[in-house]
Amino acid sequence: MAMATLLTVLSCGKPEEAPYLSISFPSVSVDQAGKTVDLTVYSNTSWSASSDAPWITVSPTSGSGNTDVKVTVAENKDEARKGVVTFSWGGSPATLTVQQASGKKEEPVPEDGSITIAQLRKFYDEGQVKDKFNTAARYIIQGSVISDYRQDGLDNYTSVRAMVISDGTAGIMLYCDSNNTEFKPGDEVKVIIPKGQELSRYNQGPVQLNGFKMAGVSKVGTKALEPIEITAAEFLTNKYESMYVAVKDVQVQSSEVGKTFVMNGAHTSIIMESKNGEVFDIFTSKYATFGNDKVPTGSGTLKGIGSVYGERMQLIIAKKSDYAGLTGERFAGAPTFSLFYSDYTHNGDKGTYVIQVLGNVDWTASCDNDGFSLSKTSGSGAAEVTLSFGDNPSTTASRVAKVTFKTDAAVAQKELVFTFTQQPYQELKSDKVPVRMELPAVKAQDSVVFITHEYDLDGKKVHNYSLYYDARYKVAHWVAYPLYASVLSGVDRTDAWAYDPKVPERDQARILKAIDGYSRGHQLPSADRLVNKEANAQTFYATNITPQVDAMNSGVWETIEKDLRVVARNCDTVYVVTGCVVKTDEDKTVKYAKDNNGANVAVPKAYYKVCLKYKSDSKTNGGYSAIGFWVENKNVSGSVGSFVKSVDEIEKLTGFDFFHNLDDTIENAVEKNKNTDGWNL
Repeated sequence: MAMATLLTVLSCGKPEEAPYLSISFPSVSVDQAGKTVDLTVYSNTSWSASSDAPWITVSPTSGSGNTDVKVTVAENKDEARKGVVTFSWGGSPATLTVQQASGKKEEPVPEDGSITIAQLRKFYDEGQVKDKFNTAARYIIQGSVISDYRQDGLDNYTSVRAMVISDGTAGIMLYCDSNNTEFKPGDEVKVIIPKGQELSRYNQGPVQLNGFKMAGVSKVGTKALEPIEITAAEFLTNKYESMYVAVKDVQVQSSEVGKTFVMNGAHTSIIMESKNGEVFDIFTSKYATFGNDKVPTGSGTLKGIGSVYGERMQLIIAKKSDYAGLTGERFAGAPTFSLFYSDYTHNGDKGTYVIQVLGNVDWTASCDNDGFSLSKTSGSGAAEVTLSFGDNPSTTASRVAKVTFKTDAAVAQKELVFTFTQQPYQELKSDKVPVRMELPAVKAQDSVVFITHEYDLDGKKVHNYSLYYDARYKVAHWVAYPLYASVLSGVDRTDAWAYDPKVPERDQARILKAIDGYSRGHQLPSADRLVNKEANAQTFYATNITPQVDAMNSGVWETIEKDLRVVARNCDTVYVVTGCVVKTDEDKTVKYAKDNNGANVAVPKAYYKVCLKYKSDSKTNGGYSAIGFWVENKNVSGSVGSFVKSVDEIEKLTGFDFFHNLDDTIENAVEKNKNTDGWNL
């Protein structure tokens, strides 16, 4: 009996592997000269490749198993263009999107630098490498303000710093360095764009002049605003981004009837549909003055400013009258079937993602990865399908789940694929601790890591700062950095609020906006790192930010920071450790505030700075001197001198050993000091 069982097992062999196909990347951008792109097909089955554009050729056009493929893009002498290469097999096809820059010769720029907005946008379209482009010369554009993103207007955007202008050839957003309190819809403005001005997209949104100085905008007249009448199909080409348009023959999709423009107090997208089945969104800011109005139920013409977010085309209301034309009888609408987004990339942590199915037909859903599950596998019309998943078991490789939606209805695409990519699981781990003068002694603790950051300068890696970060409290106990004259100038503040890429996002506070009534206090100040944009942007990492009482942050603390910059300009280097204390010997309780996601982040009870100055022409203590500052995190006042402590005193209050890499004799001498001479106090 045992032998019979063994023979049965052996005869079964290895289970046959399910067929699959994927490609090494989903999209590529090519300049006007064209080129050949090398791509790999990963598969265990037969496949074929075809292009929908005559200027793209593929070799080979078929194969079986893993194969290297060459995709050749011809020279472009016309407008910018896009094509798709489809790799077909027994399952859902894989596609490569090819975008090629325009090859048309531009009109010469006049001597005064005056150009159209279309010409300005062309610079971005042809120059983008990392989704941003810096102007090579000074330019002037002129157009009409078509937005009302002001607190005394519709306030229909995420920031009152934003302003949209159009000159009829195209439109562009200005994201300014201050709030727009002056310019209203219909104002004709002249915009002087300085050399080196950045054009960029935020999160695949509209092209913008980022961080634009409001002083460069001046009013030159007024003009009545008239929208450009287009169809929904024309709107979806994205030729009308940041232009005032009137989209004909549309209505709110049936699933959205009864809603208000703003739902649940959050930025809201309402889905629109045309008679021919095209869909797009009305985007409404949670700050909009008309947010509580019900969306109109009728059909007709909808006006607004063209925009984009990710894959979705949006219309943003510019006047309350923009939706007054939706009063006609509702049309039945053609069968429609689409997804709100077709892909998403998530970090390595467990969670859920809501896939939005759009349309008015019956459908089924399935997932090809057992590590993921769906809340529903069938439905009718618009619906939300929740994709649930655990932590990625790999710390080195991403994993992918493809969710396939199918319908038997008479629609152009009967099968839709949503691709979910989960990045490798990111562990909380420390960097190697270097020997640096400013670094305190690093102690190993659970949930606390040592992290260091560098930036590129003239082709070399330069140390920026180090931190001792506590994932339990979501604040750094200290941030250590050198301060010297050459890092204090070069660029403007970036305001590039972001997660620290070296620390798992789950262990950081969400700080894109202010923290529950507190200022977002830098431990390494932004103004201490203006040497280049990368160095400055790193100061906006969440790991460098803590909740500070505003009066303290903008009062005594800011004065200390300014005073230290004066000192740094007049010596070789100031080695600084800025830190915070969450608990003290007198008060062991921890106070928490809420971050932008409603999660707890510890509120420090006090902040400190310990500073070691090196001046090579000084003979005392080998050129070194030190001082400390201790400031409680509350509304404090008084001269800076009243907050001075010795480094020794702050070591006793914090338990950290500062400047331990100094010669012991010098360390003992300077850390006792409370003399403010030479410290600009």
